[in-house]
Amino acid sequence: MTDLPVTLMRFLALLAASCAIPCSFGVAGRPEPPPLGLKPATVEAFNQYVHLTDSRSEADLRQGADLLWIDSLDAQARNDAYAALKRGEVKIKKLETLENGSPIHCPNGLVHHWIAVVFIPRAKLSDVLAVLQDYDHHSDYYAPDVERSKLEQHDANHFRAFLRFRRHKVVTVVLDTEHDVRYFVVETHGLLNAQPRPVFAVWAPVVSPAGVAVFARDAESSAQVWSASHGYPGDFDYRDFYRDAGFDLDYEQVRELLPASGERD
Repeated sequence: MTDLPVTLMRFLALLAASCAIPCSFGVAGRPEPPPLGLKPATVEAFNQYVHLTDSRSEADLRQGADLLWIDSLDAQARNDAYAALKRGEVKIKKLETLENGSPIHCPNGLVHHWIAVVFIPRAKLSDVLAVLQDYDHHSDYYAPDVERSKLEQHDANHFRAFLRFRRHKVVTVVLDTEHDVRYFVVETHGLLNAQPRPVFAVWAPVVSPAGVAVFARDAESSAQVWSASHGYPGDFDYRDFYRDAGFDLDYEQVRELLPASGERD
C-alpha cells in the first residue's frame, strides 16, 4: 500500500467513528408513516453519546493509540485484515461508547455506532471528499441501501443532508436520517505547529474544542499542483491554470474577437 491510500483509510475510519444515527422504522406493504420528530430526551441522549465518543477519540489521538482499529488486532488477525483490504473488502466493526462503564440509554431511539476501513488505490483525499459531499447522488452511488438522498443545506464546509436507508431481511427496515457535517482545512503548518502537536501530524483530522474537524493540506500533494520544479507547472506539456489564449496568442490571431478598443481585457 502507498502512503496516500493509507491516509484515506485513516480518514474514513475517523469519519465513521462519529457516525451515530437516530432512526425511525417502516414495514414493507404498509403506507409510509409520516416523519417522526425526535423527542427532547432522545436528542439529549444522542448528543451526549456523540460528545463522549468525540472526547474518547480525541483522547486516543493524543495518547498515540492505533488510528486504524485493525492495527489493534493480534498479528494474525491484523495480517488477515490487511489482506482482505487489498482484495477490495471493507472491514467493519460495531462499537459502543459507555458512560462510567454503563451503556447510554437513548429513550425512544436507537444509536448506531460503527467503524469501517476501506483501501482505495490511486485515489486522493479530494476525490473521496468529492463523492462524500455529493449528497444529492448518494442514492445513485450507494443503491439499493440508500433509497433517497438530498443535500438540505450547504454553507462552505458545513453540510446538512438527508439520507434514507432501506434494508430487507425478514421485514423491511427504513432509516430516515439527518446528517450534520462540519470541518475546515488549514495549511500544513497549522497542525504541525499546533500545541500540543497532533500525534499523526497532517495524516489525520483533529477535532477542535467546538467539535469541528480540522484537516491539514498535504504538502506533497500541494507541491504537485503549485511547484514549478516538482509539480505540474514544471512539465513542458502542462498549461498553467492562469494562462489565457486571449493573451498568449499573437495579437492578429485574436484581434477580431477583442472589443472595439482593441485592448486585451
